[in-house]
Amino acid sequence: MLHLPTLRFIKSNFVRLNVALFFAAIATSSFAASATQYNFDGSVATASSVDANATASSFTLNTGAATFVSGNPATGQAITGSSGWNGADGVKFWEFTVTANSGFALNLSSLTFDDQRSGTGPVTWTLVINGTTVVSSQATHTSILAGNNSVSLSGLTFQNLGSVDVKISGFSATSSAGTWRVDNVTLNGTVDRAVASVPDSLPFAFDATVMGGVMLLYLGGRVRLAPVRVRS
Repeated sequence: MLHLPTLRFIKSNFVRLNVALFFAAIATSSFAASATQYNFDGSVATASSVDANATASSFTLNTGAATFVSGNPATGQAITGSSGWNGADGVKFWEFTVTANSGFALNLSSLTFDDQRSGTGPVTWTLVINGTTVVSSQATHTSILAGNNSVSLSGLTFQNLGSVDVKISGFSATSSAGTWRVDNVTLNGTVDRAVASVPDSLPFAFDATVMGGVMLLYLGGRVRLAPVRVRS
């Protein structure tokens, strides 16, 4: 039969092991972050908001000059690119990059933005993220107030990423002089602590502590404790 000090020793170490496993489990927990957004107000192409655990590049046009015009709302501004949207898909595009800080990862949920083309501007657009075409040949809008686009990015391809490179390509304009403006470009998602690999011994330790707990409860209810005899 078990002596009382022996049972106390088992209980004490059982508690310590469970506390250790608890902190190991929460070490990889995540927290929500604000969206990265470009609203272009103040005639700037830098991000208007970005998560504290990430950095974002400026919003750029790969060819030609970008300028700022009336946006959504009309009191704000949008960014626009003039001429050259009459080429093929992927020739001319908007681009930005978001990079998670060391020890963190990006988990995306969606990309949204407003757009407006001129009468001879690009009639379709394609979204490419990290070299993967997410959607293609989407219709552009003639009114920026009604031109909100939303693309889901909840798939596994866009989770636990160190960085995200976004390209929004406009094409098939009916004239080389056609223009296309975009506004309120928002990359939704979280910047979480990077997922750490679980040590091979952790599942075994968890199984062992569960079994130990079961045995402890059984012994506590079934076994009569023997008194400790102290010799004089």
